[in-house]
Amino acid sequence: MLQEGVDLKGIANIQDWSYRGEIQWKKWQAGINATAWHIQPQKAELTRNAIVNRSEAPLQHTREVSLYAGYSWALAHRWTLHPTLKGIAFRDDSHEFHLLPSPSLTVKWQTAKAGTLRLHYAWQHQSLFQVGHTTTGMPTEYWLAAGRYGKPQEAQHISLSHEITFLNNQWGWTFNVYYKHLHNQLEYKGNVLDFLSYDYDLQQSLLYGKGFNYGVNAMVVRRTGAISGWISYAYNRSSRQFDDPDYPSTYPSNHERPHEVNAVLNWRISRHWNIGGTFTYCSGTPYTALRHIYLINHTLLVEQGEHNAQRLKAYKRLDLSVNYDLRNTLRHESGINISLYNALGFDNELYYRLRIYNGYFSYRPKQFMLPMLPSISFYYKWK
Repeated sequence: MLQEGVDLKGIANIQDWSYRGEIQWKKWQAGINATAWHIQPQKAELTRNAIVNRSEAPLQHTREVSLYAGYSWALAHRWTLHPTLKGIAFRDDSHEFHLLPSPSLTVKWQTAKAGTLRLHYAWQHQSLFQVGHTTTGMPTEYWLAAGRYGKPQEAQHISLSHEITFLNNQWGWTFNVYYKHLHNQLEYKGNVLDFLSYDYDLQQSLLYGKGFNYGVNAMVVRRTGAISGWISYAYNRSSRQFDDPDYPSTYPSNHERPHEVNAVLNWRISRHWNIGGTFTYCSGTPYTALRHIYLINHTLLVEQGEHNAQRLKAYKRLDLSVNYDLRNTLRHESGINISLYNALGFDNELYYRLRIYNGYFSYRPKQFMLPMLPSISFYYKWK
């Protein structure tokens, strides 16, 4: 960020070194995951006319090893039971160890006519967090590890799903409903201008609480024929409750999109010609709007509104494409693709931008530079 007399850079990164191994023997499945993380939480490199004291966010070095074993147990009357025992050993940045049990159980019932019905339960733990600024609506996030900034995340997850194919396997149907109760959740309550206005401390800018996720997903698929594709609808809610007395209500999480529709259509006209289209509709993501903005002595001061109380406009996009296959054999395929991104020119809001220029400022949504984006490409595929 550039402002008169100020040069500010927000720096964050994550590196991981990991090993994953898995073995299968008959109906048994077992494995090990080992990961070492090196994380730089968000910090600011600030150069300005006045000296600002701040506490830097130190590097985090953590280790995690998980072991799991599962068994697929076939029961009578087309029932299958699949329990999995999983244990996680996590060493945080304070060199403290956490033993995290994470078992799961899947019960499946399957017939040729009725399809597959699954009931799944899992007790899950995760030692990494993603947090970021909510005053833009843009998911510019960074990583934190459990330890210095909180306990590992915990979730109780249960879901019920149904899958079936019909009309000689030409069509398919998938349905899923789920509920997840989350503990030890983190969210960021500040904005990027906090780096300028006071002694910034990352730990003081975090919200701690719990969450609830639930939703329904459905999809219909056309599998075969000259015209194929699928259409899906998802209704998902994701809310958070914080322990901070200044945030007494329930708020949507940073990535909640209650409604989402996706449709894909592909039409094989002839041996050489193939056309396709993709349509996407999503509810806008929540963000924390700025209530008041002041520019005093070339220093910008802001007052935030209610946390995640506003939403960007709904996101809509139609993409169209045409493929001409020059050659299609058993070994390779080549052709030309012509596509048009956002063919109907929807003016989608990406995020809110606070801009300062010559002593003036503006706070408004940012859109794509081009309303539509055409492209042409040549493809060559090995089979």
